[in-house]
Amino acid sequence: MNKFEQFRTVLLCGASLVAVGVLSGAALAQEQPMETVTVTGIRASLQSAQAIKQKSDQVVDSITAVDIGALPDRSVAEALQRVPGVQLTRTDALRDPVRYGGTGNGVFIRGLSWVSSLTNGRDTFSASNGRTLSFADISANLMAGVDVYKNPTAKMIEGGIGGTVDLRTRKPFDADGRVIAASADVTYGALVDAATPSVNVLVSDRWDTKIGEFGALFSADYQVQKNRTSSIYTQRYDVKVPVGTGSGYLPDSTIGWRTIDWTQARTAFDLSLQYRPNEKLEFTLTGIYSKAEPHEGEYAASLNVDSDAAYLPNYKFASDGTWVGGTMVNSLAVGNDTRVGSHHNTNADYSLTAKYNPTDALEITADLQYSESRAYFRSMAVFMNVINNRRTSSHADWDGNNKYVIWPSAPIISPKVDFSGDDPMISYTSTEASAVQNPKNNVFGAAMDHVENNYAHNWAGRLDATYRFQGKGLGGWLQSVEFGYRQENKNAITRQTGWNWDTLSYEDWFGGQDNMAAAVKYADDASMTKDMTLRNLGTILGNNVPSVWLVKASSLMGDTRDTAKLLATAKGTGGWTPYANQVGCQGVDYKCQKIYENNDPKADNVSGGINKQAEVTYAGYFVANFANDGFLGYDLPVDGNIGLRVIKTEVSYGAGYTFYPVIAACWDGAALCASNAAAAKFVGNISSDGTKGLGGKAITSSPGTHSYTNVLPSFNFRAHLSDQLQARVAYSQAMVRPDFSYTQNYTSLSFNWDSQHGGMFRANDPYTAGGGNPNLKPMSAQQYDASLEYYFSSTGSLSFAIFHKTLSNYFLTATAPESYAPNPNGGSGPNYIFQTTRTMNGGKGSVEGFEFAYQQFFDGLPGFWAGFGLQANYTKIYNHGGGNAVQNVNEEAQRNNHLQAGLPIEGMSNDSANLALLYAKYGVDFRLAYNWRSRYLMTSSAANINQPIWSRNFGQLDSSVFYDFLDHYKVGVQATNLLNTTTVLDVGYTDYHPRYDWIDTDRKISLIFRANW
Repeated sequence: MNKFEQFRTVLLCGASLVAVGVLSGAALAQEQPMETVTVTGIRASLQSAQAIKQKSDQVVDSITAVDIGALPDRSVAEALQRVPGVQLTRTDALRDPVRYGGTGNGVFIRGLSWVSSLTNGRDTFSASNGRTLSFADISANLMAGVDVYKNPTAKMIEGGIGGTVDLRTRKPFDADGRVIAASADVTYGALVDAATPSVNVLVSDRWDTKIGEFGALFSADYQVQKNRTSSIYTQRYDVKVPVGTGSGYLPDSTIGWRTIDWTQARTAFDLSLQYRPNEKLEFTLTGIYSKAEPHEGEYAASLNVDSDAAYLPNYKFASDGTWVGGTMVNSLAVGNDTRVGSHHNTNADYSLTAKYNPTDALEITADLQYSESRAYFRSMAVFMNVINNRRTSSHADWDGNNKYVIWPSAPIISPKVDFSGDDPMISYTSTEASAVQNPKNNVFGAAMDHVENNYAHNWAGRLDATYRFQGKGLGGWLQSVEFGYRQENKNAITRQTGWNWDTLSYEDWFGGQDNMAAAVKYADDASMTKDMTLRNLGTILGNNVPSVWLVKASSLMGDTRDTAKLLATAKGTGGWTPYANQVGCQGVDYKCQKIYENNDPKADNVSGGINKQAEVTYAGYFVANFANDGFLGYDLPVDGNIGLRVIKTEVSYGAGYTFYPVIAACWDGAALCASNAAAAKFVGNISSDGTKGLGGKAITSSPGTHSYTNVLPSFNFRAHLSDQLQARVAYSQAMVRPDFSYTQNYTSLSFNWDSQHGGMFRANDPYTAGGGNPNLKPMSAQQYDASLEYYFSSTGSLSFAIFHKTLSNYFLTATAPESYAPNPNGGSGPNYIFQTTRTMNGGKGSVEGFEFAYQQFFDGLPGFWAGFGLQANYTKIYNHGGGNAVQNVNEEAQRNNHLQAGLPIEGMSNDSANLALLYAKYGVDFRLAYNWRSRYLMTSSAANINQPIWSRNFGQLDSSVFYDFLDHYKVGVQATNLLNTTTVLDVGYTDYHPRYDWIDTDRKISLIFRANW
């Protein structure tokens, strides 16, 4: 039995025994006097959440914050991971898992990432893709609660097949009168060794006047967060070498270590005004604004794993052939880099709601909403290399020429590596460490910058009505009907450069011999010394790895043109030119609108250019709510609803382009290129000097429209088997629209060029292309739920649910022949067929499983023991069929991995669980909570690695304790990651995936003060 099976067995058996024992204890307690329990703090929050679940007419789980600013975790995402069926992802980009955030961001519901996000029942989105919300940008302190809907009704806004997360904020009419609340805390991170503050204030009141009742609520939240992650990592294991009578596998090229310091300042405001002139009419005006400015400072170093036969005797291999370390004799390619990223994200949501009850039976609600989101991002990286006394035999570049520089007087660096145990070990001698951090041994290698400027906004209006039938309902069954109409106009524009990597001075694998002598720039250059700093990486997973010389982070944060000036003296024969010099982005103004003012990808030096899309949706729904006290002639009360939602979606996409390829150089001169007549026709005119090569062409295509209609029925049925026991069944159809990145209007043509023969066009190879698909349709699901729920006290429940989703029209890639004219400027010649890859709808699959949940306070126990409680839940997921989307169809590795057999759905753990010990009595609120999820596929093709990355089983222990005093005040301590759990990632396909990355993230402790009057 493995560790997971042991854990699952203990959890299920333990929870079952506890449930039986507690229920017996509860029954015994009913026969004895029981002291009154004041409902406050965590007990009140659990009671409120349970009441929402029990009374809801659909499948929902909730988290509530009865105390203002007291959501049980530090972020919305971390709080959601406690909900059955919800799994948290801790990396900002699944395709780049080596840069592990560790703070928690996106959520998966029942293993699916297609989750819709709402705020107070209204659509919410992020400018990064125009669809979903980044939960890291949302302040948990503003929330009154979070509801997770797993099987929606027809009246809910469409857009998620995993589920829907609705964030609820407070309103002034929620309270009986004046409320003033404030909280402050300071959080310390052990790895980052820094403390950060947080402050939250809420003021709410309501007044009776001669013209009606008024209410006003204002809440402000300011929070600074810091987090450090440290890691030791390898590469994919695809270098096969002889070991004894068998084979061994080495990491491809390098291993390394990295620290990422993440800091975010976040400010959020919530203003709500309500007016009730009489009992029949009510107005609510709400404004929510948040600004988050994350900043990442990444510091990394690496060393080469040499595959030459001379090195093999120094290496160790596991029984399966996996390289597990050894002595890296005179290691090649010792390097380091600094990467700095700066974000500026804003989200704003404004709404006006009018609710009118002309009669006791009729309620009409009108709602108008405007939302907008902006996301700006700048990234700058500088790569350096540590020279050493490297040997040159058997090393060659792609042309077969030896281009490795020899520095005979350089130091010899031979670190020792041991990856055989649970903890990776890398050790240097003091002499080697000094050599690595000596600026005289550091040369400038390359630079890379990246710029994004994204914006999305929408207008939405809806009109809803509810009519309630009097008495026992129409025909003894129909209690009420609900119907409504909603229209939304959404616009999104994405401006993103590529990752602009190019050489500065010396990269030994990129024309090394060509860049030696005077072209090599050292870090101790007099003009550069003032801008260099010794970055102490500290202890990484127990390893005291050497410090490295790097460009100051402060220098990288400015305008990249300033960075270019700084690096001008570090630039030898390299070709790096910052984007800021290419597209005219002025200064550090985040509102730089000069990035991509046109769609010419060559002018913008990016394949993809600008992506402008608009979307209008029209939705109408009808829901009939029913109830009856004598189902099928039995004394069995039942209720539920049946409904239908019809949505028409109209998509407008801007002018696109067909991109004809750029040839970087014709190494054997223009004459040879000219001899490839077909290629010349495609790529345009040949440079007159025969050295610059052929220029790329982009032909603009016309804008267009695309529309589709979806009909989504829903059905919910509940039987009240007793006052405490109820059963549910539910069915619905759901849909999720494709990300705007999939529907971009472009095509990029590609030829195969043989770099071993002067860039000659290989006419015998198939012509290939990739692009977006503006005609992509939504993915859809048919959803089934059934549950049995037992509520034996106000905070005690036991439930079991099963679910099944049949999914179709996945977002997959497909390749088909397409015909293109040979000359973008016009001219004669037959069209050519390109095998073109795009995102298409296709495939079917299913997701099914079950959820178990239990919670209770042991009120039947005597005295002190009556304060204890327990929460436990477990989710099992099975997946069949389906597939994963490709983010960049122009990348061959992504396309190939997409088709690999046996790869599961990305982000889906088959098993997840929560276990929490609670205590609430004598003014004390205590929680010790453990969250666990099983192994899952993070991505089928990680950036740079170009192979699947898997996350192993992961569990984290968190805790909190608060104490109430003087009726209005509370102090507490909250801690996360108490066990300092190491995240372990694997690399490779289903048949072979050894360890790839070991990651440590911060343990944090917060001192908190709250006041409520």
